[in-house]
Amino acid sequence: MAVTDHNTVASIEEAKELGKQFGIHVYPGVEVSTKEGHVLAIFDPGKPTEEIGDWLARIGLTANVRGNREAMAKEQDDEPLSITRVFGLIEREGGVAIAPHPNSKGTGFVEVLKQKGAARLEAYNSPDLRGLEVGRDREKILHLASGKVSGYSKKYGCIASSDAHEIEEVGRAFTYIKLGDFGIGALKQVFYDPAMRIRFSDQWPQRGHAWIESLEVSQGFFEGVRFPLHPDMNCFVGGKAVGKSLLIELLRFALGISSPIEAINEDSKSKVWAPACLGEGGTVTLYVLSEDGERHRIQRTVSELDSGPEVYYGDTQTKASETVHGVFDCKIYSQNEVIELGRTLPALLEWLDGFVDLSPERGQILDLRKKMKVLLEQLDKAYAVAIRVKDLARRKKELEEKRKLLEGKVKEPILKEFPQWQKEERQLGKLQTDLDTLLREVVEPLEKVRVENYFGELEPGTPNGRDIAALRESLLELGADIQKAAKVLKQALHAKAKSLQTFIGDWRRKFEKAKQKHEQVIKSAGVKNAPALTSETQQGYRSH
Repeated sequence: MAVTDHNTVASIEEAKELGKQFGIHVYPGVEVSTKEGHVLAIFDPGKPTEEIGDWLARIGLTANVRGNREAMAKEQDDEPLSITRVFGLIEREGGVAIAPHPNSKGTGFVEVLKQKGAARLEAYNSPDLRGLEVGRDREKILHLASGKVSGYSKKYGCIASSDAHEIEEVGRAFTYIKLGDFGIGALKQVFYDPAMRIRFSDQWPQRGHAWIESLEVSQGFFEGVRFPLHPDMNCFVGGKAVGKSLLIELLRFALGISSPIEAINEDSKSKVWAPACLGEGGTVTLYVLSEDGERHRIQRTVSELDSGPEVYYGDTQTKASETVHGVFDCKIYSQNEVIELGRTLPALLEWLDGFVDLSPERGQILDLRKKMKVLLEQLDKAYAVAIRVKDLARRKKELEEKRKLLEGKVKEPILKEFPQWQKEERQLGKLQTDLDTLLREVVEPLEKVRVENYFGELEPGTPNGRDIAALRESLLELGADIQKAAKVLKQALHAKAKSLQTFIGDWRRKFEKAKQKHEQVIKSAGVKNAPALTSETQQGYRSH
């Protein structure tokens, strides 16, 4: 299980402790927010949580924004980190980078970068991105990850996970992965070799074929004999009158089926009819395994009250199905029946078709259906664009009119000045955080210092013991000096904090005036939710 909360490691230690109790291996991690979508960073189970927290701080996700999914990874100069850069930072930290819900609106990097072809190609083809997560759009992501899409040649292993945000959601989706051990190296190997090491929950266990495990008879010719059968081919070999045909009839009796050839049915009744060979009260018991590997017991007893085979779960008395067909469907043919079926070509072809493996052809049909689904989705999108032509033309006219209005407004000095006010706001916030950190990491530990823990008790009876003891007592006086220094330092910090708050209060009043002026200019231009207009965005309006 991987614990990857948004921009925080707060739950990892508790999850590890619970994992020890319940036998669950916990991979520590974090879901990092970037300007181009989210990234899962998964680390070795042995990596200390503190190291991951320190790494988050180095990419701008400091303590004051932990758990805030809107906070974004940043450079030291507060510039947002690209998603491709974060892939590399995760790899260098020893982790595995996985793109979660890549098609999710606003947080999946495929969607976020939809209009940025070069950036999206760079992110997708990054050597530091290990895998992709799938969701409801599984087939679309698998197609993208196949390496067959033009420009997206890198192949990826894909996983499905619960992306749980509530306790009830944990485990609603999961993936089987084949690991040599539970280290991060083994997890990386999974994505190097996904075809052999990754299966979605609906792909494993792989479906096998149903088979008869054994046959037992309570009385009659085979009383007390148990016939264990192989899961693959079986062959009854023996001379005449040793019971080969009787075994076939006992199987048919237990399963409630008969020969498709009426003449053979009549012949069996006159020679080796199973009820007659068993006798009143005789029971045939079959143990069978279904395609899903579930074990059932099929029983039938010769009796006037016989209503057909009864099906139970394993060795229990709990019935599994009303009919044998519901758990074990098969055909049984004797040698003579095969010869009779082969006498006419249509019957032979129909019989053979029941044994032909058509899975490759069915797979091709499934692939064609998937391709048709993708093409239909593309056609729907193209049609949606086509019917919006008139709306786009009207919108273009409106934008041209707004552009003319904006060209007159971008000359307002406040539009260039206000981004600098915003930058100052971030700087002042950082100063407050740094001052709190100084108090927490320097002053508070200093207050807790106990000098006697550093200068331990002396051994008695030494020649100069009294002088050395006096020397120790003088050293212990340092405790009062340290506490006095801590008090003075704390008072100084509080004074600085008060001074800082006074400054911020004065600055905030100026900032609000600048903000109000900026909003008035934006509002007069008829633009809703507009960002601050820097020289770059002014150039963008002109080019638009």
